[in-house]
Amino acid sequence: MSDADDPADLPILAELEHEFRAMVAAELRGAAPARVAAPRAPAARTPTPAPPTPAPRRAARRPALAAGRRILGRAVAAGALAGVVGATALATKSVVGHGAPGARLLERAAGHELTLRPYQRRSCLDVAYDGGVASRCLDAPDAGGVRPLSAVTPGGRVVAGLAGRDVARVVVRSGGRRVAVATHALPGGTLRWFSALLPALPREADRAATVAPRRDDGTPAGRAVADCTLGTAASCRAAREHTEVRM
Repeated sequence: MSDADDPADLPILAELEHEFRAMVAAELRGAAPARVAAPRAPAARTPTPAPPTPAPRRAARRPALAAGRRILGRAVAAGALAGVVGATALATKSVVGHGAPGARLLERAAGHELTLRPYQRRSCLDVAYDGGVASRCLDAPDAGGVRPLSAVTPGGRVVAGLAGRDVARVVVRSGGRRVAVATHALPGGTLRWFSALLPALPREADRAATVAPRRDDGTPAGRAVADCTLGTAASCRAAREHTEVRM
């Protein structure tokens, strides 16, 4: 009998084998065979399922702990980002505006400061206000020229710039508004500066401006220029087209 036919695997074969052995033994003893009840194979025990082991409390707290760590990590990252932004703002204020080395305060009015500082061989204008700084480094204009810079401040739109020695005043136009302001001499040279304040309109940052230089008698000292430091490409193009008309 092979391993595959092991009587233990088939109870009926085990019972027949037991009866056969009993008959042989009885025959040898000269006695009638007696039916011997085959021992029944022990019933297979049905394993009793073990009660579920309660999960450790630490494992139950892992999702909440992980979420807490993520929130803490994000809070730390946000705090670090705020610190970087704040440090950058402080650093910006230290290199531009009134606190920059060699800076000269030109104007403090209507919630903004206008300063001029040297940078290599150029002059940089800074308009500092609550919420930001607008800056532009400019080459010196010719005798009848202007170099403008615009910024939207809490007090309105500031249009400032440098002008040549022949420019006594400038006429600023933007969005249907017009204002004329005088220029002021800078000590130790022939350059002049100007600053005009226009009331802000909706979407002011989308509007370019034009600046026309004038002599004392009101005649043009030079060609009007488009101020595209603010404004969309379309408004800048319109301003440049407008400067082609004698102003």
